[in-house]
Amino acid sequence: MRRFPFLALLVGVFALASCHKYTAPSTAITCTTTTATTATNASSSSCTDPTTGISIAISPVTASVTVATPQQFQAGVSGGTNTIITWQVNSVTGGNDTVGRIDASGKYIAPVQVPSPPTVNVSAVSYEDPNLSVTAVTTIVAPPTVTISPTSATLTAGSANTKTFTATVTGAATTNVDWKVNNVLGGNSTLGTISAAGV
Repeated sequence: MRRFPFLALLVGVFALASCHKYTAPSTAITCTTTTATTATNASSSSCTDPTTGISIAISPVTASVTVATPQQFQAGVSGGTNTIITWQVNSVTGGNDTVGRIDASGKYIAPVQVPSPPTVNVSAVSYEDPNLSVTAVTTIVAPPTVTISPTSATLTAGSANTKTFTATVTGAATTNVDWKVNNVLGGNSTLGTISAAGV
C-alpha cells in the first residue's frame, strides 16, 4: 500500500488550525447615555473610540427650544492630545439658517421658523478623531400664543365699574400672564388698573 505522509501532515495542520479560532478585538465605537434624575441633573451621552482611546461627551442629550431662542450645550473630549470640538447641526458645521446655528462654545440658536421635520441633531465632533461624535436630539417648537376674551369692552368711568378679562395660553409650560393697560404693567390711575386676575 502506498503512503502519502505529506497529505497526512496537511490534514493535521488544518485540524489544528480549525480548533484554535482567532477573534479580533472589537474596534466599534461604544456609547453610553445617562438619564437625568432631577431637574438640575442634566442627561448626558459619551462615546469612546477603542482604537484611539479618545472619548467625547455631550449634555444635555435632548432639548426643546423655542424658535429664535438659545440653548447651551456642553461637551468635552478626553484621552487624546487635542480637546478641540467641532459643532454641527444636521451634519453641517456651524449649522445654517434652516436648522439653526451653533458657535464654538456650543451655544445653539434655533431657527426663526420650525423646520420640517421639527427635530435637528446637534453634534459635537472630536477634531483629533473625526469619526468620534456625540449627538443631542433637539426639538424646535413654535412660540407660545396668548388669546384674550373679550377682545373689546365699554366701561363707564369710575373704580366701581369693572370688567374681567381672561387669557388663554397655548404652547407654553405655564399659563401665567402679565396684565398690562396701554403697555403699562398693571395699568395706572390715568389709564385704569388691572389686577393679576384680569379684573
